[in-house]
Amino acid sequence: MEEGKNPLIENAAGSYDASERLFDFLVEQGETALVCESDSGAIENISTALKRLDYAVNVAESAEDALQKMRFHIFDVLILHDDFDGQKGGENLLKALELLDMSIRRKMFVVLVGDSFRTMDNMAAFHRSVNLVVHTGDLNELAAIVKHGVQENKVFYHTFMETLRNMGRI
Repeated sequence: MEEGKNPLIENAAGSYDASERLFDFLVEQGETALVCESDSGAIENISTALKRLDYAVNVAESAEDALQKMRFHIFDVLILHDDFDGQKGGENLLKALELLDMSIRRKMFVVLVGDSFRTMDNMAAFHRSVNLVVHTGDLNELAAIVKHGVQENKVFYHTFMETLRNMGRI
């Protein structure tokens, strides 16, 4: 990624490219998830868990691909392995998420997966500016973990989101 450029924030001035609009076919109420993981076995486990929770799943091939996909769509859930696309790829994605306007960022539930985390460690999640951290050894329980985390997040941010709606920000 070029220094100083953030594809997540850049405007798509010009012609409409259907290949960049991955979820145009979805009903507006459908929930979507983006998986940023390099290991094919883990991708399968994560995708299966998210599909059980009725998310439409899209898998990013690289950090740049993930940023491109996030340009036009606010994913409900983003699962990111801390070593995705090399260490810099995951870090770049986390930085891009930090730059988002809070009204947009709060619509996304970001899960950071890695070997150095204790599952559902709130302090580690806070430190990394994500909603939830999951140890890679707990991916078999991901559906229950994400379901619990998303529900908890909705309760926690209910008043904030209600205020944004009343202000016309969402």
